[in-house]
Amino acid sequence: MGLDQYINRKSYIQNWSFDKENKYEVVVTNNGQPTHIKKDKVTYVTEELGYFRKFNALHNWFVQLADGRDECQEIIFYEENVDNLLLTMKEVLISKREDIALEMFPPVSGFFFGSIQIDEWYWNDLESAIKLFQEIKDEWVDGRTTYYYQASW
Repeated sequence: MGLDQYINRKSYIQNWSFDKENKYEVVVTNNGQPTHIKKDKVTYVTEELGYFRKFNALHNWFVQLADGRDECQEIIFYEENVDNLLLTMKEVLISKREDIALEMFPPVSGFFFGSIQIDEWYWNDLESAIKLFQEIKDEWVDGRTTYYYQASW
């Protein structure tokens, strides 16, 4: 029990017969066992790009992106949001100062959200988040793709 955070990419892959150029092959397996998924009916593929546990400062950032609404909903984000997030996180990490962290990327309390201290866990999570979001930025896919954050607790 606690704050679980997922960064996902959802890609539209409908296999329309008239779109010969952009056809995708969908292979469905379940360790050799029969599966209920019909590959010709698959329209989206969702990838989990990243996962955090109780990194409540990141959660707070996404909640603010969603105008303060915190209902475990999918929060869609765009490339410019990633740019802003990376800029903020890098500035905080370079400073290594608690006052700057509290001002620019503050932790928040919540139901089993973990610590609100600026401690070793905070700095480690911040480094991991920078690495993840830099990878997302470097591999950004435009078009029929949606990126979103979702938390549960």
